[in-house]
Amino acid sequence: SYAQYWIRAMILRFLLDNFRLVRLGSTRAGRKLFFQLQKERDRLMQEGIQPNSRLIAERLGVSETEVDAVDQHMRAPALSLHAPAGDDPEGRSLSEVVPETVPHDPEDGAARSELSELYRGKFAAFVKDHIKDDRERVIWEDRLIAQDPVSLSELGERFGVSKERIRQVEARLLKRLKEFLKQEVGEEIYFEFAKK
Repeated sequence: SYAQYWIRAMILRFLLDNFRLVRLGSTRAGRKLFFQLQKERDRLMQEGIQPNSRLIAERLGVSETEVDAVDQHMRAPALSLHAPAGDDPEGRSLSEVVPETVPHDPEDGAARSELSELYRGKFAAFVKDHIKDDRERVIWEDRLIAQDPVSLSELGERFGVSKERIRQVEARLLKRLKEFLKQEVGEEIYFEFAKK
């Protein structure tokens, strides 16, 4: 339904925007890497291959530069806004020098971070265990988590079916995602997350 589209969009946007304080995943490749980088690294290691940016880029169909940028971003520690801005430990803090755009309440920030990490893991598990075929995978990657979603018509042409059939597959996929998330994290947490 129409509401499912917006719930899904809000969940994915929340994950990308709140994984770190600095935004990640503003390009299609960035979003793809956000969800698949660690999974591909693990897959290479299981095959006995030492993962590197070039191999990961080839396997995921993105540039090596993008792999390095996303990897660096995801591994970099976040700086505290309460850390001293200069060498003087008694001097002004970063929050006094740089305008703060994050919530003031540390509990809220910690809760958002935990929720983001929880859902990121659940999305990865959903993709691994519940996306049944290539068509669903393409709909997930090129339509549901894409910054610039491919149209139903374009996907229909790609698979030789009507756009209505693609919409039906998409709706079924979203229903499974919703049920999976409710089962995995509970109705209350899912509802709170979907509201944001």
